[in-house]
Amino acid sequence: MKHVWIALLLFSAGCSGPVGPIPGGKLDGPVITEFADWSFASTAEQIQLETIGADGAAHSVNVWSGVVDGRLFIPTSLVQGAENPAEREWVKNALQHPGVRVRIDGRLFAGTAQRVSDEEYSEGVKQHILDKYASEAGARSAQAWVFEIDPSSLN
Repeated sequence: MKHVWIALLLFSAGCSGPVGPIPGGKLDGPVITEFADWSFASTAEQIQLETIGADGAAHSVNVWSGVVDGRLFIPTSLVQGAENPAEREWVKNALQHPGVRVRIDGRLFAGTAQRVSDEEYSEGVKQHILDKYASEAGARSAQAWVFEIDPSSLN
């Protein structure tokens, strides 16, 4: 098993993004800035999120997502990882540097990550995402935070 992890680490070093649960660096490619809303992303099973760390380095992870009324939402974690959302590296980064990029089906988009502060709305979004990933959803939804990725500041 140790050899598998070493191989994955070496493979991910040459990639422009995360590999499975292993975080990556900068997501490469041209950034698409003109689109009406995020509806096209509603069926994406997994997307990649890039944030910028305190040291200025890009940090990318694979995440779940949900689209509600054409708006893109990303939960902190509904299955694994740190139980406290504030301990997740990408969350720390997004709170400090909200400019993010997401890769959806091979296409790269830029936006601003904003934590959803309306708890009632956040719960509805989390339920939408849990319904989408019903076969994989875990018991961490109560602790999860939800971020909206807003492209409007870029258009």
